[in-house]
Parts: sequence; C-alpha cells; structure tokens
Amino acid sequence: MINPESSGVSESYAGLRQKIDNSHWNISHTFLFTAVSSSFFAWGIFLSVAALATNWPFVPTSDFTLILLSSPLGLLLGNLVMGKATDVFGRRNVYVITVILGLIGIIGVDLSTSVIPLFISIFIAELGFGGDETVSLSYLSETVPIKKRNSSLILSSNFANVGVAVAAAIFILTSGLSSSILDQKILISVAAGAAMLISLLARLNIPESERWRYVRRNREKNVTTTSGNPVVRYIVLLFMAMAVILGFALTSFTIGPYEFPAYTSYFPLVTGVAESVSAIFAVVIANRLSRGRFGIVGYLGGLATILLLLPAVEFFPASLTLLFVIIGINSFFGEVAWATREVMQPELFTTGSRGMGIGSVRALAYLAYVISVLAVPVLPVTGYIYYIAFFWAIGLAGAVIWLLKGSDTSRTSIV
Repeated sequence: MINPESSGVSESYAGLRQKIDNSHWNISHTFLFTAVSSSFFAWGIFLSVAALATNWPFVPTSDFTLILLSSPLGLLLGNLVMGKATDVFGRRNVYVITVILGLIGIIGVDLSTSVIPLFISIFIAELGFGGDETVSLSYLSETVPIKKRNSSLILSSNFANVGVAVAAAIFILTSGLSSSILDQKILISVAAGAAMLISLLARLNIPESERWRYVRRNREKNVTTTSGNPVVRYIVLLFMAMAVILGFALTSFTIGPYEFPAYTSYFPLVTGVAESVSAIFAVVIANRLSRGRFGIVGYLGGLATILLLLPAVEFFPASLTLLFVIIGINSFFGEVAWATREVMQPELFTTGSRGMGIGSVRALAYLAYVISVLAVPVLPVTGYIYYIAFFWAIGLAGAVIWLLKGSDTSRTSIV
C-alpha cells in the first residue's frame, strides 16, 4: 500500500497505479481485507434476518411482505447515498460511517418486539451494509496488488455467504427452545456485532485509497478515462447484478416465507453453505478464464439449474431432499456468477466515479428486488421459478454481450 506522502501531485497517475499494482501484500492490506471480510460476514447475517424473522410470533403473516422489503429498501438507499459519498469524501471516511449504521441496526433488531421497530432496524442496518459493499469493492480494487485482486474481492465478499449460513443455522438450532426468540437475537447480535467491531478496529488502521486521493487532487487532469463503450459496460453490469441479486435473494429469502414457510430457515442454510464452498472454485477459474468466459460459466449454469427446480417442486414435499440438492447446485453456479460481477464492477468504472457507478448499478438491481417482493406472492410456485429463471436469462445475456463486445479486464490496471 502506498504511503500518503509518497504520491504527490507531481507523480503521474500511471506511475502511482504501477506502484500499487506491483506492490507486495503487507499489513495494511491485511487490515483492509479483515475489515471488508468481517463486515461482509455481518451483512450476510442481516441479509437473512428479514426472512428468518418471519418465524417470530410478533410478525404476522400479513406483515411478511413489509418485513421482507426492509432489506432491499435499505440496500437500495445505502448503495446510492454511500456510493456518491465515497467518491466525494473518500473510501476510508465513509467506511467508518457505514459500520456505525450497521451497529445501530444490530442493536435495534435486538430490542425490537413489534413489526415497525424491526422494519426500521433492519432498514438502518442494510443502509449501512449496502453502502459498505460499494465502498469495499472500490477500496479493495484500488489498493491491493493486481495479482491479488481476484482472490481478495471474491474471498472477502464470500464471507457474506458464511454469514447467511450462520444466521440460518442459529435459527434452526434454537427453534425448539422455549426462549428461541431471545436466543436467536442474542446469538445474531453477538455474531454480527463482534464482526462489526473487528471491522471497525481494522478500519482505523488503514490509510486512504491512493488512487482516489490522486484523482481528487488532480481533477483538472485527464486521469479518469477508460476505454470501451460506457453504455455497454453499464448494461452488462446491470444485467449481471439483477441476475445474481434476484437469483440469490428470491431463492434464499423469499421462496421460504411465501411458498414453504415450514422450511424458511433451510433455504438460506443450503444456499449459504453451497456458495461458501464454491468460492474457492470461483477464485481458481477467475484466475484462468477471461471475464467473458467466466461469466458464461456462472450465468448459464445458474439458468440451467434453476429450471431443474420445476420437476422437483411438482413432487414436493416427497422430493424435499432433491429440492435442496438442486438449490445447492444452483448456488454453486450462483457464486461463480456473483464472483464475476464482484470483480468486474470495480474494473469497469473509473476511480473518480467508481463508488457511484457500482452503487447505482446495485441500487437499480435492488429496485427490481423491491418490485419482486411485491409481485411474487401472487405467483404459483412454478411461476415463481420461471420468474427467477427470467432474471438468470437476463444475466446470461449480459455475460454473452461482454463475451462478444467486451474486453478481458482480469489482468489490467484499473483506472
């Protein structure tokens, strides 16, 4: 990582980028990776809370949709606000704000005993976590050595999958206890709170992104241009984001409460575990395939495997095991698709607008998620699966467009 004093205005941006790209992994990189990974873990827990909380007695069936909306609404606003803020005020400064919002939300959920406080608490937590991912992707990609960019982005974000699985496991293991709600709140708060505190401590020991610092100091210079058609880049990223966000969320968090309420906790457990394991595979192929081919593997696999759910649900509940096996396989490809999007987002935007670029793409995808939460309750289960498949097809279209029209950015220095 570059010392703030070592890259003054007189140093060329190309030279600064080369220093960062060719640097060796050091303690500052470790602090940053720890900060990002621990906050992703806490985010994964809260991604699951809205769906899992539908099992709490004070959340009536009539309020399921309201609670499920709390997460994407917070994520939508968080991505927009924090995405813009991090481009203006810096990666590190906004990074401290996002973790504080997350901690406030965690405390709020712990104290909630009715629907509205629970909704507000999840919304605040996701407001922080939503902005946090946008800042994290920008921060990591601008700071780590180029040889470590794939692995650091994919493995740190994979901690969200671990958090999803942990939250689901907590609910499953405590569901038979007389004090299950209290136990669940305490365990979730301790796990997420500890992760956020670790993240906060790590964040206090990392310097500002030197790419961002240089661009802000030299805004009059042409240091923020990049090649390729910006419209194509944006459409590709939007299509990919809609597929992975809706594919994961609708399979993990909404299909349970709406279609299989007795098994709500098992869906995020299966998807979280499957995606956690497949992240290693995603790193391996990300280092071997071009971005276009990498995307094709994930999105084509996601589309094909989600369609396999159609015969499985026809024989539910006799086919319960088959149902979860197919969801696990779909999640394997879902992680590859998710990883493709994670590494491409910071690569296809420039430092001066990277936060807002990533945040706006994600916000539009979460808007589609909000609309979907309102739309899918009226669908039969087969219609629900076709609905998810539609978004996987959109993601595949984005991957095909990039394969045909885009360039391979896996080994290029981000601008």
